[in-house]
Amino acid sequence: MCEHLNWGAIGDIIHRNKNLQWNRYTAEESEVLSLINKKGEIPLDEIAWQLQKNMGQLATILLNLEFQGILKALPGHRYVIK
Repeated sequence: MCEHLNWGAIGDIIHRNKNLQWNRYTAEESEVLSLINKKGEIPLDEIAWQLQKNMGQLATILLNLEFQGILKALPGHRYVIK
């Protein structure tokens, strides 16, 4: 069923993320990406809590990463690395 819905396995996500060019991101972007990479899929409020960032700062970082095509926003304010 996962294949039919075009959902990859967690292992696929982790494997793809090893190819990220970590040096092209700001320190804050790298911090966010590292957390999302470790968790696989994570809600916005957990990112804010884990990184001790306010929602305004975090919204800017996440939106920038979405515009770069790195992150994907999921329903329920969750994020995953593409």
